[in-house]
Amino acid sequence: MFEPGDHGDYVYFIGEGLLATVWWDEQGTRRIDRLLPPLHSVLTKGNLYAHHQIYCEVAALRPSRLIRIPADAFKAYKETCVEADTLVDVMEQKKLKQYRAKNRLMLIKDEQKRYQEFVADSYMKPFWLITSQQEQADYLNISRRTITRAMRGL
Repeated sequence: MFEPGDHGDYVYFIGEGLLATVWWDEQGTRRIDRLLPPLHSVLTKGNLYAHHQIYCEVAALRPSRLIRIPADAFKAYKETCVEADTLVDVMEQKKLKQYRAKNRLMLIKDEQKRYQEFVADSYMKPFWLITSQQEQADYLNISRRTITRAMRGL
């Protein structure tokens, strides 16, 4: 959908399917920064007023339907419509909520416990239900083998 260096600046609203913001580390391992299920959104910049594009790609993990709106048009609409302004606030809160939940998990050094907390966390459980073990591993920066061991402890 989007790769760093693309010239377009867009807002994506996910209607169905599953998208993610992804990047690859030095060893070529995929890392998932954010999971984007239906009713989530992502910008190709840090926010509507930023000048720098995001550092990762927006990729479809499942066949998806989404709405792509040029960011400038959306920003202009936001300035004149209270509902659009509220939508931007909701979008930002969803993003921050996921980052806070993920950061809480990433502070757990024991990778098996990290995965077990991911499964048990009320906010993260829906993400666990819609992702594959490989996607979960890429999201939590752990291996599939760790997930297998952690599953025995659940």
